[in-house]
Amino acid sequence: MEPTATLDNPSPAPGSATHWSLIALLLVAAFVFGLRENARSVIVFYALDAQTSTSMSNAVALVSGAFSISLALCSLLAGWLIGRLGYNRLFILGASGVLLGLIGWAVNPPWPLHIVFEGLIGAGQGLIMTAAIAYIVTLSKPVNLFVLLVAVALGSLVGGLIFSIASGVLMAYGLAPMLAYNALVLVSMTLLAVFITVRWRWRTYMPTGEAIWFYSIGQTLRTWQSWLLLLMFLMAAASTTALSQGMLLYTSQRASVSSVALFLQAILVANLSGLVIAAGLSRRRSLFSLMVISLVGAGIAVVRVASLPDDASGYGFFSFFAAPLYALAILHAYRVLGVHHLPGMIGIQAAVNVLALPVLIGLLNVIVASPLYLSALLIVCLAIFALAYWWTLRSEAVHKKKADDFAGAAEIDPISPV
Repeated sequence: MEPTATLDNPSPAPGSATHWSLIALLLVAAFVFGLRENARSVIVFYALDAQTSTSMSNAVALVSGAFSISLALCSLLAGWLIGRLGYNRLFILGASGVLLGLIGWAVNPPWPLHIVFEGLIGAGQGLIMTAAIAYIVTLSKPVNLFVLLVAVALGSLVGGLIFSIASGVLMAYGLAPMLAYNALVLVSMTLLAVFITVRWRWRTYMPTGEAIWFYSIGQTLRTWQSWLLLLMFLMAAASTTALSQGMLLYTSQRASVSSVALFLQAILVANLSGLVIAAGLSRRRSLFSLMVISLVGAGIAVVRVASLPDDASGYGFFSFFAAPLYALAILHAYRVLGVHHLPGMIGIQAAVNVLALPVLIGLLNVIVASPLYLSALLIVCLAIFALAYWWTLRSEAVHKKKADDFAGAAEIDPISPV
């Protein structure tokens, strides 16, 4: 397969102003994505109250469905688009979609145009996040991958605080929760608009992409390592989703609504803290050591969840230790498959997570509502994750040994320790 982008436009130097301006955009976009993810249903309620005859649950389902489908499709297409447009134009395209979607919501259009605007946001998020992860892993420092996920987690935490715990404080000062949310979105929209304007002017002589080609989704799925890596991604996402869902179902039967909200925010704080600590450790620890710390710590936390189901610390500790697993799996995928499979792998796991995982966890609601069954499910997820990781490490070691035996180099893209 031949490169489809031109070779005369190299990537910017990692320490250049161009590089860091792009990283800044990605962090802003990631914060907005996290902010909306944890508050989407509330935003729909505020926007559509007394505006549509459709029941609120159906409206939320339609808006969320449009977001999920467009995000999945654009995540799958991102690798193909990077090879034809380059990172720079793809980031501009994604940021434009997000900006148009946010503006559409801001003008309070008639129903059902909200579905279209939410689809634009989902499409932009799929393009930006898939390309951002590929760009950071291959062309920036691995620590920036953790920083990107920190921005998402921080946005999710802020969104939850605005519409739950902090809402009473805001209203005490005469500020409605939606006003605080709209202020954050307005600042983000301004930064996105500035970026699009500036980057569009720079694109002809200061692009952010490099000439490279990527395997198609079908070609990526033909490698058996891809299935093991996809299993790692799925287990990491399933464990954190099952923990949140199980905790919500269990505590909602025994505690007040405010206590449940506080419980959820505690898990989000633990998740954010785990990513921040992992980002700091990534400068001194290897990928393998971080993986072992995360898996062992999460395993110990599962025991606490099973033995003390009414104690929030077990859920918090699990969220803390399991938070870096997604980033570690991405870095491991790059090490095993190389750069040419990376966007396809990221797109596949994003589509599976947003379309299949909620359905799977929904079917397991009866199981995850019990702390004992939830603990067993979490142990199974961690065990499968660890087994898939070990098997890919073993195959990599065998591959390198064969290459050394034949005085050749292993055809694996190198990556320095995390």
